[in-house]
Amino acid sequence: MFVAHRRNERTGFEKILYEQHKARINNSRTVLDTHQHTKIKPIPKYKIENQIQRKKIEFENANLLTRLAKVRGVIKTHNHISVIRQLQLKKYLARIKRRSELQTIQNDNMRLLNAIQKVKPSIKVEEFEKDFEKSRKIIKTMSLYPEYLK
Repeated sequence: MFVAHRRNERTGFEKILYEQHKARINNSRTVLDTHQHTKIKPIPKYKIENQIQRKKIEFENANLLTRLAKVRGVIKTHNHISVIRQLQLKKYLARIKRRSELQTIQNDNMRLLNAIQKVKPSIKVEEFEKDFEKSRKIIKTMSLYPEYLK
């Protein structure tokens, strides 16, 4: 004969705790923010600020992708093609930045060299020669045994 097993129902304090638990579960929110954020519309008045903000966002995205690639590289899985392309783009942008910095340094050096070459000398040789002759005459007149100076 088959006897139906009856489930023990919660009673008393356990029932109250269980109802509170169910209420918390029903009222809970997700841990992750899955809300769709509205896209920031650029203000034409602040073109430079918008460009800076866009560059910061692109830089942060590239950093996240590189971190993701490093983590995946440690796990020994192949990287997604978008991650590889992003890394290649980052290297390319870094190369361009280095070249432009080098170019600006070279231009500054050339400007400095031209400025130095165009400056007229501030030391006047004639004045030094006159002072030297004056001092020689004074030495001749002051000394008891004058030297034969030419």
